[in-house]
Amino acid sequence: MKTLLATLLLLSALVLAPQGAQAQPVLTTPAIPSVTIPAVTLPAVPAQQITAGHAVALGVGLFVGATAGSALIHGGALAAAIGGLAGLAVGHWVWTEAEQD
Repeated sequence: MKTLLATLLLLSALVLAPQGAQAQPVLTTPAIPSVTIPAVTLPAVPAQQITAGHAVALGVGLFVGATAGSALIHGGALAAAIGGLAGLAVGHWVWTEAEQD
């Protein structure tokens, strides 16, 4: 009985033992070629000079335009947005005209 048990243990150990490199396939991936990106030079952008007065003019224009747009076009977000954009344009125009004088 001991020899039968020893034989079964030996056979199960051989069957369950790892097979090594032969059983494991080697996966190779192709080499990815390197990509070269051409250099792009951007022109220098002059710094924006927004002063406190310009910001106030834009803010007042935005507020007044949104309020007037909402009142004149009978309310709504679209009316406030249209009025706000118009107010920004008017505020910017007023500031640039005042700066030129």
